[in-house]
Amino acid sequence: MIEEMTQERDQLMTMVEDLREKLNKATVIQQEIEKEKETAIQSISKLQQELQVQQNEISREMRLKEKLDKEIQQLHADMEAKMAEIKALNMQRQKAKEEQQRLEQQLKDLKVSKGMG
Repeated sequence: MIEEMTQERDQLMTMVEDLREKLNKATVIQQEIEKEKETAIQSISKLQQELQVQQNEISREMRLKEKLDKEIQQLHADMEAKMAEIKALNMQRQKAKEEQQRLEQQLKDLKVSKGMG
């Protein structure tokens, strides 16, 4: 009876040792997993911050692009207006030149007719 109890006690002690060893291994694994989880959380947080920075930069670039597009449209409109002004001034210059030539011709004709008369 004592021998059986001793045997049973030894078996239970062996089981306790095995379970303690398994518990220690499980605890080590759990700690490693928790460290990995913490590292992953930090990595995710860093990536989220970087993403936010990039989104802010993209937003700034989009606003700048819109501003520049509007400025380009205005410059095109201004250029077209200037071209129309130049065209009108060229026409006025041409008419003035033609008028000058007509008047010079009249003056010549007057001088010629005066010289004859």
